[in-house]
Amino acid sequence: MDKISIIVAQFVDRGWAICEEFLPQEDIEGLAEEAKSLHIKGDHLIQMDQSKLTPLQKKYWTEIEILRLNLNRELFIGLREFEAHFAVYPPGTFYKKHLDRFSSSDELAIFCTLYLDLEYPRAGTFVAFISDIFYHEVLPASKEGLSINGWLRI
Repeated sequence: MDKISIIVAQFVDRGWAICEEFLPQEDIEGLAEEAKSLHIKGDHLIQMDQSKLTPLQKKYWTEIEILRLNLNRELFIGLREFEAHFAVYPPGTFYKKHLDRFSSSDELAIFCTLYLDLEYPRAGTFVAFISDIFYHEVLPASKEGLSINGWLRI
């Protein structure tokens, strides 16, 4: 089974999925360099603009689009859009346990994160889950953490 099929199967079974090596290691390293080059301060985020994606960002976006189409086909959920941002978590940064509930909507949102850390956690690991059902948190970072975070939405 290919990685997208595995993610979709996990999602069907339990409402969340984990996939190591979502992109090739050289792409993860390149995306990590792009994140670092943005000079994000604190735990600030830099939104990704779909009309201005770099080739590596387009590669990730394309994989997410394939995932979106497959989730729609298997779960009949009608996901229509993806929004994402680069996130940098300096040492000591954390987010308390929470659910994502968007005030403008009660519609389904699937949170996706692609870890770009080259040391912790495993770079290239992709995680997706229904963000208003599964509690999630960012534990205090012992070193800088890098990721691309986003939501697939109806």
